[in-house]
Amino acid sequence: MQIYEKLKEKSREKLGLSTINSKIVLAGIIISIIVVFFVSFVVSGTITNLEERLIGNRLEADINYVKDLVSGNDNEAKWNVRGDTIYFGDNAIGDGTAENANLTPFLEHYAKTGTMAYIFMKVSDDDPKFKAAQEQKLGYEVGHYYRVAGSTLSDGGKSILGTFMTKNVADELDRKGVYSGEANVAGGMIFCLYRVLEDKDGFVVGAVVVGRSIREMNHEIGKAVVKVALFTLFIIGVIIVIIFVIISQFLNTINSIVFYLRQLEVGVIPNTRLNIRSISEVNLVVESINNLVGYLRENLVLQKKSEIDALTGLPNRMSYDEYSVELEKYLHANQKTLGVEILDIDYFKQYNDNYGHQNGDECIKMIAGELQKLVQDCPKIYAARYGGDEFVIIYPGLLYSEVEGFVKMLKKNVQGNAMEHKFSKAADVVTVTQGVCFDIFSQGKTIADFLKRADEALYEEKKIGRNSYRIIQM
Repeated sequence: MQIYEKLKEKSREKLGLSTINSKIVLAGIIISIIVVFFVSFVVSGTITNLEERLIGNRLEADINYVKDLVSGNDNEAKWNVRGDTIYFGDNAIGDGTAENANLTPFLEHYAKTGTMAYIFMKVSDDDPKFKAAQEQKLGYEVGHYYRVAGSTLSDGGKSILGTFMTKNVADELDRKGVYSGEANVAGGMIFCLYRVLEDKDGFVVGAVVVGRSIREMNHEIGKAVVKVALFTLFIIGVIIVIIFVIISQFLNTINSIVFYLRQLEVGVIPNTRLNIRSISEVNLVVESINNLVGYLRENLVLQKKSEIDALTGLPNRMSYDEYSVELEKYLHANQKTLGVEILDIDYFKQYNDNYGHQNGDECIKMIAGELQKLVQDCPKIYAARYGGDEFVIIYPGLLYSEVEGFVKMLKKNVQGNAMEHKFSKAADVVTVTQGVCFDIFSQGKTIADFLKRADEALYEEKKIGRNSYRIIQM
């Protein structure tokens, strides 16, 4: 009896509550905090993101409108650079000077839509204009995009043509081809969308930028937030009332479940079944207890299956990660050589596209078969399917000459299968390109470091050609 009372008191202390009313009050406080957080952050953030997406769509349309105005609706027009001037089709846009700038389309666009638009021409790092701008104290680091036309003048009424884009935006354009964000243009903050301009050969020759006033955008967002927030508060208020009713009905059930579990926690086996109103909760608890051991057995089987790639029978990425952790511990304790290879199938996308995915699977299985033969020849070697058509091979404790020998043999054996690949630029059969990092595994190094270097070797080798390999050191 004393144990029973202690358990009951412990359960109440664990919850920090002793009455239904106090539980409801606490639930109301928590829900109120959630409501405030939801309205203040989630709703306003969602509306802001939605408004920005709508603005982004409008700016995308503005870019197309600018192109139509500049080209005279010529759908075949392409961007190109002739001398110091950028053209759209045969229409000159400008060279950075006000005298040669084709401003009419941009001013027309601004008058009709209220959206600012600019054209930049990309210049090289050794361009005299770019070098001169770098030497000036402009207050920002310049990027290699040169303003040649647009719809905005400075506060003093002077042309801002011939100015350069900021370096961070220019770098982002070079990486992704598109950028959006706030920018200070002619003394005013606007929300801009930048997109690179490419010639007929796909080379970037410039960028187009369109933008809207930040103040105007925030004003529109603010009105939308207020309307939706008020409606959301009403809906959430109704939901809170419903939740309070549900909470009051289930508090006794929760207390009963917690007390029952507390008995199990301290090793007391209850003499009676868990007695609650809802049948579903009883079934859940009983089923969980009865099937616990069965779940554990099944989990062991599933764990083994989850470590094997279903298509190839090789260890998969998860198995490789676990192997890397254990091997790393061993190599830190026993300093030895380590070779890490990453390979992929040359022009595998073209193989899949032209021979079909079923044949693509057969191609991957052929590579896996060669890796399995390699492991059989040298049990020290570990091979895994890293993902897609990429495989990783680990060579622990081998000499450089041994590693290179295995690399060459694998390359030769894959090609020796003579699996037809008419769409490869490397050979008329399936081939692989291999990148290897080989070095002494010392303190401070990780297998991930070796894999990264191997990947770099693979990338550098693929820039030169395919059906080859490259071995580098850390």
